[in-house]
Amino acid sequence: MSRFTASGSALSSTSESPETTIPLPATIAVQPGTSPVETQGKVNPINSSCIVSVVGATRGIGLEFVKQCLQNGATVIATHRSDDVPSTIQAFESDYPENQIHFLQIDLTSESSIQNVASAYQSMKLGPLTCIIHIAGMYLPGTSFDGTARKKY
Repeated sequence: MSRFTASGSALSSTSESPETTIPLPATIAVQPGTSPVETQGKVNPINSSCIVSVVGATRGIGLEFVKQCLQNGATVIATHRSDDVPSTIQAFESDYPENQIHFLQIDLTSESSIQNVASAYQSMKLGPLTCIIHIAGMYLPGTSFDGTARKKY
């Protein structure tokens, strides 16, 4: 078991192994709005090596995630609830290479639909998913986000 203690400008660890000391960065005091800004390059981990599943891809932020992932070169699995592929996501087919976007119909309230999507994905032989972006929400009858029953007025 390790125990960490901060004293002055160091963080010390004591455990069954010898004590280790890690220096802490110096503190600075500045007036609000005058703190120095550290410039950092833009980092986006989603690129052409990624396979991204967007659950709830047909509108709003889900649709925007699909668009940005495609723009960064990722292969995208866009899911939708309706039987037919909605035009909002089908429009991407003409703008990107043939195997960059795939569509899967899913009903998140149905265990068999979820299992069918898993099987369909495996049959695509794309490899493991890099990222799952789950935007879709659902409420079952008589429930709410916090799990309590909805009041009927």
